[in-house]
Amino acid sequence: MSGMNLRLAFAILSSGCWSAFQHGYNTGVLNAPQTVMSEWLHAEALTGANSSIPAKDDPKVTAVWSVAVAIYCVGGMIGGV
Repeated sequence: MSGMNLRLAFAILSSGCWSAFQHGYNTGVLNAPQTVMSEWLHAEALTGANSSIPAKDDPKVTAVWSVAVAIYCVGGMIGGV
């Protein structure tokens, strides 16, 4: 146990940088099917949704999708521990 050395500093720095990259990338991958999922939520899952407004402007669809993305991020924090 000699303390901090070059290899340990490199491991800490690289894991900190790449973990942030992976989180941002995976959040982008999660948002890729947003249009398809919003249409499905609007048409099928949320019964009684107002069909006179588009799915992207429906407040129910927006609320459900934002909760799904937030749960993904919270689950990542819990899984990281």
